[in-house]
Amino acid sequence: MTQTDYWYTPNSVLLMLLPTSDVRSSGYWVDFYGVHTRQHQQTLAEVLAQWHHRWDARLVASWGTMLQFQVGRRPAPGDEAWTAAGQLKALAPNLDLSRWEVAVALPAGDAWFVHNRP
Repeated sequence: MTQTDYWYTPNSVLLMLLPTSDVRSSGYWVDFYGVHTRQHQQTLAEVLAQWHHRWDARLVASWGTMLQFQVGRRPAPGDEAWTAAGQLKALAPNLDLSRWEVAVALPAGDAWFVHNRP
């Protein structure tokens, strides 16, 4: 894997506009597998806010077990990419790539695809 610009393309789509412009609040509206409790929602909300602040990551799609982001500022190779990869792996523990593989790919793409499945 050398970049992150993979986009899931479903057979059908429903458009949902979140009733908030606050990135942190969107964590309470998005349906994402593994986010079952209020504490999990709060954690997701904090991750979304931190990613938005640090990487200008904007949540653009949610498919239940998948989240897709458009990233305005890629993490720099090295420590920044390693930190982002650790956060991404924590949010998507089923990701088949190792943390170092994700860290190598993140600086090369403007899209992040997070998948957490049962």
